[in-house]
Amino acid sequence: MQKRTLYTAIGFVFFILGALSLLINMVGLDFGFLFFLDYLGKLGSFLFKLGFILVGILIVAFANADENRYDEYFDGEKEA
Repeated sequence: MQKRTLYTAIGFVFFILGALSLLINMVGLDFGFLFFLDYLGKLGSFLFKLGFILVGILIVAFANADENRYDEYFDGEKEA
């Protein structure tokens, strides 16, 4: 498995975990393995879950970014 695929899968898991935990919490339920978030309070728990979503999006975005595409902006030359 390539690193890009692994990082994309990890980012996707973070995103889905955060989104599902927010949706399930709206109904009044919780994931059992995320029970420690209740100690942070309602705002802390919400921000932590929102952080999961944002970190997941960032991991996927950085994993799939093509570093050679924007190379000309940094050194003035475009590699083929």
